[in-house]
Amino acid sequence: MDNNNEQPTIVSSNDVTDKFIINNEATTSVNNTPVVDNTQVNQVPPVVNQPTPVIQNTAQIPVQNVTPNVTGTDPNAMVNENLKKVEINYTPPSKIKVVLLVLFFIALLGFIIFLPDINTLISNFNKKEEPVEKITTGKLKCSISTNTTNLDVSHSYSFSFADNKLERIYYTVTTRGDVTLDEETLDKLANTCKQLKENSKSLKGVTIQCNYSDGELEEIQSFDLASVDSEKLNSAFTEAGGTVPTYQYGQDIDKIESNMNASKYECVRER
Repeated sequence: MDNNNEQPTIVSSNDVTDKFIINNEATTSVNNTPVVDNTQVNQVPPVVNQPTPVIQNTAQIPVQNVTPNVTGTDPNAMVNENLKKVEINYTPPSKIKVVLLVLFFIALLGFIIFLPDINTLISNFNKKEEPVEKITTGKLKCSISTNTTNLDVSHSYSFSFADNKLERIYYTVTTRGDVTLDEETLDKLANTCKQLKENSKSLKGVTIQCNYSDGELEEIQSFDLASVDSEKLNSAFTEAGGTVPTYQYGQDIDKIESNMNASKYECVRER
């Protein structure tokens, strides 16, 4: 037997299942049972970093000038958001408010239009009424106009008084009518006036004037009551057909004024 031949290695049966013979090309067990190489099964294949392909685009991409937002919030977006909030939160005014607003403008317009009248009213309201001083010495003038079928007659009295006592009377009556149609009536009145003038010539304190022309007769009577003889005056007027004045010297002017007002005369006192 050749000494160079290697003797086979004897492996016990107890160690067959636990030991493996690893060879670079193949692995076998003593009992001819296939042996699994755990290093190859559990080994994860290595990850290879492949280079990322670069696609070249020859087209020019326009560059927009974008202003960087420093605060990180778009102003336009904020404005739009606020407008949305305003639109959402807006509530139309109630009908009562609208009616009150319309009434306010109407009242304001009326106030502007009637402002002058309002100022006058306020001025008159604030103005204190000054007490009217009673005139005790002066003239009381009273007048009235009457109409007949054909004639227009105006009566005018002027009472002179002092210390509220009557002193003199000035009476004027003017009669107007048609020159032709009322000539007869006017002639009679003119003759009566002339007769009173004639009868009172001798009377002290009595003056009668008659002015007649163009359908108008003006008769003026003046009485200085302090000098008039009442009996002679009544006789002269009764004979001529005239009306005797019923006022007396020293009569209270207040009573005379009251009587004239009751007879529808318009009276005013003057100094």
